[in-house]
Amino acid sequence: MTPRTLTAALAALTAITAACGGNTPHNTPTAPTQLTAPHTANTQPTPPLCVELFIDGEIPNLDQTGDLCTRQRGDLVNLPYLTCPDTTRLYTIDEPVGWFITGKPFHATPTEISRDPGYGAAYQACQ
Repeated sequence: MTPRTLTAALAALTAITAACGGNTPHNTPTAPTQLTAPHTANTQPTPPLCVELFIDGEIPNLDQTGDLCTRQRGDLVNLPYLTCPDTTRLYTIDEPVGWFITGKPFHATPTEISRDPGYGAAYQACQ
C-alpha cells in the first residue's frame, strides 16, 4: 500500500468512525464473551413445577408465581382462568389435570376436567 492509499484509507475510516459516533465511553465495544453469553437481564426466578404447585386437596399458592408454572419438560405455562362475578378465578390445569378456585383447594381429576361434576358446578357458579 502506498502512503497516499494508506492516507486515503485512514481518512475514510476516520470519517466512518465519526459518522457512527466515534469510540466514546457510551458505545465502547463489549468483550466477545458478553456478546455470545445468553441474555440474563430478566432475573425473575423460574416458576415452580406445576406438579409441585398443584397437589390434590391443597390450596395452591400463586402469590409468588404470577399465574405461571413450569411443566416437567420445561415449558412455561401461563395458567388459564375464568374471572367469576365475585372476582375470584376458576383455574383449569392440564399438568396435573384438575381445577381450583382462588383461595380454595386444588381438585385433581382422573379424567377430563369437563367430566368432573365439581368443576361443572364451579363453572356454573362462575357465570
